[in-house]
Amino acid sequence: MSKARYGQEIPVRVEVLTHANERMTRNFFCGNQAIDEYFRMFAAEDATAVTYLIIDENNDKLLAALTIACSAIFLSKKQQFSTLMSAIEVVYFAVDIDYQGMRYRPGDERSLSHYLFSYLIEMIRGISRDHVGAAKIVLYSVPEAYNFYRRLGFCTFGSSMYGDRGTFVRGCEPMYFDLN
Repeated sequence: MSKARYGQEIPVRVEVLTHANERMTRNFFCGNQAIDEYFRMFAAEDATAVTYLIIDENNDKLLAALTIACSAIFLSKKQQFSTLMSAIEVVYFAVDIDYQGMRYRPGDERSLSHYLFSYLIEMIRGISRDHVGAAKIVLYSVPEAYNFYRRLGFCTFGSSMYGDRGTFVRGCEPMYFDLN
């Protein structure tokens, strides 16, 4: 557990998950067994996505993890045609249970998680600008995280938008963030 009282006291570094550093995921617990298992057992092998580790440099502990992948939002036009809007999908974002609920600084109601995800949005914006040219960030929010993402500027899909309909997104709310 971190000895820091506030997130601003924690120096962090960001690394891409590789076989050389995947040991960092062994003691990661976010409170969601499926997400914990993904980071520990599958993320390093997932050829369809890239996982970033946010590491607390005070104790070399994995503080949070983010998995992103190329994606798209389908836009339905007059129910005859659809077009694709390029997107980067946040497949997973999770914060270790030891850091959940931690405020970023005294007197600030925003959490460390809020600041981390805001930083990650800017990181994704850079990836989009420099490498893939995506127009949106898309994610499928679990119900308990919906308000968190709304506060960060994410919107629910409009009536003419649709995305992944796979099993893993059942019960989740599709949301997007405009990168432009």
